[in-house]
Amino acid sequence: MGSDSLDSPEKHVLNTTTEQTTDPDPDSSNKPAQSDSSHKAPFIQRKHKMFLYQKTKQEYERMKEERARKREEFLKDKSQREEALKKYKEKKIATYQLLKRKTKKGQSNLNLQMELLLQKIQAQRK
Repeated sequence: MGSDSLDSPEKHVLNTTTEQTTDPDPDSSNKPAQSDSSHKAPFIQRKHKMFLYQKTKQEYERMKEERARKREEFLKDKSQREEALKKYKEKKIATYQLLKRKTKKGQSNLNLQMELLLQKIQAQRK
C-alpha cells in the first residue's frame, strides 16, 4: 500500500497531463489562430492608426479651408466697409466745400445751399 500511495499521486499527475494533451481544448485549437490574428493585429492597428491619421489630416485640411474662407470673407467685408467709408467721406467733404463758400461780403451763399437741397430731393425720388 505504501508503494501504491506513492504511485497513485504520480499516476494522478500523469493522468492530468495526458488528459490535457489528449483532450482537444477549444481554447488550444484557437491559440494558433489567435497567434496568427495577434500577428496580424499590429497590421490592423497600423491600418487603424493610418486611418486615424488620414481622418485627422482631413479634419485639419477642412479646418484650414474654413479658416481661409472666413479670412477671405472678413477681408472682403473689410474692403467693402473701407470703400463705403471712403465714398461717404468724399461726399461729406464735397458737401462741406460747397456749403463753406462765401459771397464777396462774407455771407453764406444761399444759392448753393438751395442747389444742394434740390439734389437731395431729386436723389430721394429716384
